[in-house]
Amino acid sequence: MDYSSSINLILDNSTRWNSAFLSIQRGLKLKTAVNIFINEHLDALGDDRLEEEDWQQLADVVDALEPFSYITLRLEGNPITGSHGAIWEALPALDLLLQHVETKRETLRQQRSQRSTPPSRNRRQIPHTPDISPLEVAYQNAWEKLRKYYRKTDDNFEIYAAATLLNPCLRKTYFTERWTDDSAAYVPRMIDVNKRLWERDYRQDTPMRPLFNSQSRLDSFLAGITQPRRQELDEFALYVEGQPAAYTDWSEYNIFEWWMQAPFPSLRQWAFDTLSVPAMSAEVERVFSQARRTLTRDRNLLNEENLEALQCLKHWLDHKIVAY
Repeated sequence: MDYSSSINLILDNSTRWNSAFLSIQRGLKLKTAVNIFINEHLDALGDDRLEEEDWQQLADVVDALEPFSYITLRLEGNPITGSHGAIWEALPALDLLLQHVETKRETLRQQRSQRSTPPSRNRRQIPHTPDISPLEVAYQNAWEKLRKYYRKTDDNFEIYAAATLLNPCLRKTYFTERWTDDSAAYVPRMIDVNKRLWERDYRQDTPMRPLFNSQSRLDSFLAGITQPRRQELDEFALYVEGQPAAYTDWSEYNIFEWWMQAPFPSLRQWAFDTLSVPAMSAEVERVFSQARRTLTRDRNLLNEENLEALQCLKHWLDHKIVAY
């Protein structure tokens, strides 16, 4: 499809997220128009022109950056229903990006291995090893950076892992499925850390239920000897080990409504406190920009208390917490 009559090229910059990705993506859409321009200005461009091999490399770069662009847009949202910008999405986002980078890196390694010349029978002849492509180096650097950030979450199980654990559609199942091999040893530790957090900060008088409800004196007498009279309900274990809730579309699934109706009262406040944390600072930056537009030259005497009250009221109105 020819887009040259309806859209323009995009210039990347150093301050806008994903600007390089958006610039290259738009350039690929306008490949026909760009090639026409190149052919009309060959002498002026000299070596600064795109060959077919260059276009393929640009397509590979877009393929590499597309998941990063998606994750950025996903996590910068406003998670009113508990998704598209909530902290529980941080770990799955890192897992998705790591999987993407590892798969692409391994593919390039296999391609490089296939291009290498088979070893010669003459030991004095050194087999040719093709150069590592810049994209493979970029994937390796991205992998190392993602692993660095992932390791930081290991020191903060009380927020990143807890948020994912408190998503009723994920629970412990997510970790047992994703944290395999060497990472499997972290699952019991993560569960223990968060259980201690719940017991320390959120657990209230947990309901008790008798194991034996008979009114017979003899039955009660025998029950007191053969088994404990009361069994404490461990809401944490019941929830964590329970079957994850089903969902079809995160944009339509409200995690907070699930917790409002869930039979885990001592977990509910913990879930609200944790799942309300935004995954990124995008919302804070949006509020900052709105405040800058509110404080104009005509209203430059507004003090910080009134400015804060205006922004708070605006968000209440936007989210229908209060009505006009």
